[in-house]
Amino acid sequence: MAALAQAVKFKSYNIFTQISSTYVSDAAAAVDASRKKGQVVGPLQGVPYALKDSIDMVEYYTTSGHPALQTFEPLVDADLVKLYRNANGICIGKTQLAPLSLWYTTENPLTGDTGNPFNKSYKTGGSSGGSGAAVAARIVPFAVAEDTLGSVRVPAALNGVQGFRPTTGRWPTAGTMPVGFTDTLGPIARTLGDIKLLDTLSAVDHPENSPSAASLRDVRLGYQKSGFLQDLHPWVEDNLEQTMRMLSRAGATLVEIKDLPVAASSEVVGQMLMADFPGSVARYFNRHRVYDRSIFGLLHELHVDVLKKTNLQYLNRAVTGEGYIELVTRLLEDRHLYRQLMTDNRIDALLYPTTKVPNTPNDGAETLIAKGPQGEQIAEYSYGVNMPFASAMKSPSVALFAGMDRAGLPLSITLDGYSDRDRHLLDIAEAVEKVLPPVAEPKSI
Repeated sequence: MAALAQAVKFKSYNIFTQISSTYVSDAAAAVDASRKKGQVVGPLQGVPYALKDSIDMVEYYTTSGHPALQTFEPLVDADLVKLYRNANGICIGKTQLAPLSLWYTTENPLTGDTGNPFNKSYKTGGSSGGSGAAVAARIVPFAVAEDTLGSVRVPAALNGVQGFRPTTGRWPTAGTMPVGFTDTLGPIARTLGDIKLLDTLSAVDHPENSPSAASLRDVRLGYQKSGFLQDLHPWVEDNLEQTMRMLSRAGATLVEIKDLPVAASSEVVGQMLMADFPGSVARYFNRHRVYDRSIFGLLHELHVDVLKKTNLQYLNRAVTGEGYIELVTRLLEDRHLYRQLMTDNRIDALLYPTTKVPNTPNDGAETLIAKGPQGEQIAEYSYGVNMPFASAMKSPSVALFAGMDRAGLPLSITLDGYSDRDRHLLDIAEAVEKVLPPVAEPKSI
């Protein structure tokens, strides 16, 4: 009930697409009744959470932020929702997102812009901006987001909380409006302890939940200037340098590395995703016995010109057949190089700023960095340009709150690990979390 009340308090921030107070109160009362009878209840007994509105739950529509899907009713729960339902977690509602999860901000002509709890007029990141804002506003202790090329980590960063992208395939994704092969669901929460608990419940390998045993004195953090640290806004650069000094004083060893294929692998994964997109969407709708929807039709119906122009042209140029196999070969070579460079330099985790630029207002005069027709402007892609690398490498990735910028908005760093060694990365991130500033509380609370 407190979660619902807090959601009402933040109603004008446009964080949710749907809330069902009737379902929430009935489900919570059922958990209470079971516990009073001495029956076994799940580990999330009564814990409220929020769900990105691209993830299926039969009590809610799955709009995916698209006008043609405002009343799309899923036939079955997403596999992750089934796990949380069995654990007696209570989903209080579906959160706002960019149309079809295709952008790094949550500004949507269908449902409106989502306001940041630190400053209502500023961005929440994307595409899972509502999930990040719901956690930052203390409506729920955690929210489920979806990450293809950064849609867990960017909203966590801009909302001043923590976000985790698991190794692709460790968390179930069936029942989620897809993009392609790098899709994964992941949690946004306020502590690494909560994220580790959720990983225990959600990952297919069912790891044991335990406190971190990692010591930063045994940790080697790699960083690469090329790709990751180029064209940083001065506020972001200052915060990164300060963070690196703090980690070094805490005992971590910082090691510069070179030759990671950051730009090349990002380009490859983008081309592959556009080739995957139509078939992935068709299989998703087939799951719900819907046969009159295609990604081409949905993109044409969008009221967002930039998405139509960008994604339709990429779809029209999508590679097939031997061209796709060549991209797969290049990607596997890049992954081998990543592991080799990390191993040769004995790197435990790769460190870089989550976003290259600080937050800016929704549809505001973005006068910070790149030159445009209206003078000095910022390119929204700069919020997510560092994100595709972990997706391409199939590596786990954690965004961590790292302090505030000069405008009072959150900044963030990201740590990438080794594929299928998620718990090792989470242990390191938990140790880093203790050195960084504590997660800030918005004054709007």
